[in-house]
Amino acid sequence: IPNTVTTIGPAAFAECDELAEVIIPDSVVQIGYSAFKSSGLKRIDIPATVKSIGEDMFNDCTRLESINIHKDNANYCSVDGVMFDKSKTTLLHYPVGCKNNTYTVPTNVKIINDWAFYNCIYLKEIILPQAFKNVLPAIGNEMISLLKETSVAGYVAVQDITKAANQIKNTTYDQVN
Repeated sequence: IPNTVTTIGPAAFAECDELAEVIIPDSVVQIGYSAFKSSGLKRIDIPATVKSIGEDMFNDCTRLESINIHKDNANYCSVDGVMFDKSKTTLLHYPVGCKNNTYTVPTNVKIINDWAFYNCIYLKEIILPQAFKNVLPAIGNEMISLLKETSVAGYVAVQDITKAANQIKNTTYDQVN
């Protein structure tokens, strides 16, 4: 990308399956919606100058193993190749091609962006912090709240849920003869 480019437009490199690497110059301040969607990127380095990144930028990038944000970027950061907002309270994107089987969401994360883990075929387990509730819409939050509040350690076994359900049933169920 030439040093005169300031914006990478929406879907600019979308579906460029042979695109394995791109060097984003310091002149770029904005990256558009789905800019690299379904491309062949293996890693990407985003400079400090980028102020705005469109949604779904990396969706279906099945080879993407790492997203790296320059440490001086004012709006975004990365930790171990995972993209966050600068305050690290919003997890924006987990690289689809990352070969890790487990990911532990940092305790300071309050929001996980829509589609942040979409199509992560290698990822088998996501461990959420004990206090985390804002992953899903309201109904999902209620389920997470119920699960989180029934387990001290954050791991809920089927027996725990079954026991709690039986206790509720036993105290509220009135059998009619």
